[in-house]
Amino acid sequence: MGPVAVDEETAATYIYPKHPDYPERQYQSEMTETALNYNTLVSLPTGLGKTHIAAVVMYNYYRWFAKGGGKIIFCAPTLPLVNQQLEACFRVVGIPGTDTAVMTGKMNAEKRKELWKTKRLFFCTPQTVQRDLMTADNEIDHETSRAFSKVVCLVLDEAHKASGDYAYTRVVELLENAAHAKFRIVGLSATPGATIKAIQGVVEALRSVKIEARTDTDDTVAPYLHTKRTEIVIVERNNYQREIERLISNILHPYLEKLREDHLLQTYGNATLTSYSIIKALETYKKNNANNLQGPLLATFFAVQQLIGIRNDCHQSLGVVKMKLLRLRQGPNRGILSKIVKSEEFETLVGKVIEATDGGGGGGIDPKLIKLSELLKLHFERENACGNSSRAIVFAQFRDNVKEIVDCLKRMEPLVKSRYFVGQNKGSNNTKKSKKKHATNDNNNNDNTTSAVPFLDERVAGMKQAEQHQAIKDFVNNRFNVLVCTSIGEEGLDIGNVDLIINYDVIRSPIRMIQRAGRTGRKRDGRVVSLISEGQEEQTHKSRLSAERTLVNALK
Repeated sequence: MGPVAVDEETAATYIYPKHPDYPERQYQSEMTETALNYNTLVSLPTGLGKTHIAAVVMYNYYRWFAKGGGKIIFCAPTLPLVNQQLEACFRVVGIPGTDTAVMTGKMNAEKRKELWKTKRLFFCTPQTVQRDLMTADNEIDHETSRAFSKVVCLVLDEAHKASGDYAYTRVVELLENAAHAKFRIVGLSATPGATIKAIQGVVEALRSVKIEARTDTDDTVAPYLHTKRTEIVIVERNNYQREIERLISNILHPYLEKLREDHLLQTYGNATLTSYSIIKALETYKKNNANNLQGPLLATFFAVQQLIGIRNDCHQSLGVVKMKLLRLRQGPNRGILSKIVKSEEFETLVGKVIEATDGGGGGGIDPKLIKLSELLKLHFERENACGNSSRAIVFAQFRDNVKEIVDCLKRMEPLVKSRYFVGQNKGSNNTKKSKKKHATNDNNNNDNTTSAVPFLDERVAGMKQAEQHQAIKDFVNNRFNVLVCTSIGEEGLDIGNVDLIINYDVIRSPIRMIQRAGRTGRKRDGRVVSLISEGQEEQTHKSRLSAERTLVNALK
């Protein structure tokens, strides 16, 4: 195949494990055979055994290239996922522990060098592999480079991340161009892309020749799926929310008109503007005026983006709106934002929010919190009456929402026992380097920490990996029954049997919504409920459904 010679006699056959705990499934054996022979993007709904396929491929490449010391790398985006996939591979095919290494960035660099030379099976984050590949190339480390040249198989979990500058794309490029390895690539993903263009990008980045995709409607997959009821609950906004949105819109109006007068913003209505649309308009302005950026216009974009973000939070929680407005008032602020914060209109807004939240015990009157509490109460009362042990997950995009939800649910103990689950990122107010992370997922075991406002509630601290591991363990062992989490809970992690998923907010990404739903219906029937505020959030939901249909059709 390349720098490492294949053992022709051994490679004439492949081993497929047969075990009572892992009975052979037609779709898995078909997809495995393809992945053994071609660079393949494997797409399966969550819980249907992508890791099983990867383990079989890895084990056979381990056999086929044994004489030449061929090396196999399994990459996953986070260390908890790395450890989980290692355990799964051991269970499926009994990969030899003496030839296996778990690589982390915290491990001593010299120790990692030694492991690259002496071991053959590696489980690690892609950032670790990229760093060591670059070091070996830059330092002209011939021994480590020689070790990387022996890579014969690369498995990439959550392969939809293979775009842009993410480490997956760099690892493939460095193995090809710096290490000159010849290797099989297997990408694993429940949702390889939100659009046809995105899927094509992943295919190109992973050099995929074949796409092996099955959806929950495929005949070979259907027997292994459980019923998953999907429900939409439209939550009507109360009078306070409508009035507060109106007050924010009034403050925004002159600044939005200024941007339109300067032809920097499209003409669609102010009510439908999102933080993202402002960010895109700002990017266009910077691109077209790179040598003549005007401070006042940049300040206007900044102020508008924050206020629109807070207006959008009215759909989720007036408690969070109150917290963010008070942060703004406390500053520090300069220029246009300082002018806004000192205005009579802003004080009227803050007063109305305080009136709304104080009247409901810190935000308890929010319609979504009321509906969430009702859903959980009914669910656990019904399950307890039937003698069932049940668990639920509540997804919220931002930590501020997560914290408020947990605080609200404390009132329902012992029927509902909740705990929050967030990423490691400490938040944007700790270091200057983290400013670019607000609108994106940090792929190194973090989450979306805030919305458009670059301030993080100090009470919602990041969780260390040990704390994350303990939280999952306690959840699986029924120490508590509701996990309230950000995007960190969407991907990959084995959280055991979950009967109910509640989406506290709606996000545009079909990938993330599919991943959320994939947390239930794995071992028994499940239920997914999305709480959607009337108005703009309804439109977001419709757009996401359309994108999801496009995604499913693209994979057929």
